[in-house]
Amino acid sequence: MSTTRDEMVVLEALHIAAAYKLTGSIPRPIYEKACQVGKYPKGMLSDYPGNS
Repeated sequence: MSTTRDEMVVLEALHIAAAYKLTGSIPRPIYEKACQVGKYPKGMLSDYPGNS
């Protein structure tokens, strides 16, 4: 995940997963890494079930 295009794909995938309420289906380590790619809002990590 090193190009801008890859970062956009990751961001869109996280938003789609959230829209379908599937965020909890993504393994936590993968979700955490996706939230760190690019310049995503750090608040996205709080969307993961069990986080506050």
